[in-house]
Amino acid sequence: MAAVGGTYGLLLILYLWLCRYFSCVLAANKMPGLTVNTTFGPVRGKMKLLPNNKTVLYYLGIPYAAAGRFEPPRNPDRWNLTMNTTAYGKVCPQPLIPIYMNLSLDDLSETCHFINVFVPAEGLKEGSQNMTLAVMLYVHAGGYTIGAGSRRIPELPSLLSTEGNVIVVTFNY
Repeated sequence: MAAVGGTYGLLLILYLWLCRYFSCVLAANKMPGLTVNTTFGPVRGKMKLLPNNKTVLYYLGIPYAAAGRFEPPRNPDRWNLTMNTTAYGKVCPQPLIPIYMNLSLDDLSETCHFINVFVPAEGLKEGSQNMTLAVMLYVHAGGYTIGAGSRRIPELPSLLSTEGNVIVVTFNY
């Protein structure tokens, strides 16, 4: 039961962080650049044109917590230089099951608390600065044993973000 309470606490912290430091920053800008300031330091994302002919801004592998295995989470170390967030972070240690996810030992790390944010660029153009976007948080399945917020269908959050005009967030835990 303690693990469930800890997970819900982590999700609450993550959600509050998202609302305060991503959707508010993005909604306040006329057209956001690829660099966004977060609580722990600036991050630079990437813009991509999708097969649906829409554009998404994405920020991948942003540290949201630091913790050893079975320890309570704590804030990650702050950074001053702009962090390049254009690649997914490491996946939490788990059994290697090729049918479920194609992972290798190099993909796994104890330092695996990363968040990925997908923002539809069309919803944030000039003239829509007062528009606010909903935030959709995707929590991957796996029974606290397997899974990652980046591996099953990595292009799906981008498409969901642009088609639904929402900020989509995935994360590893």
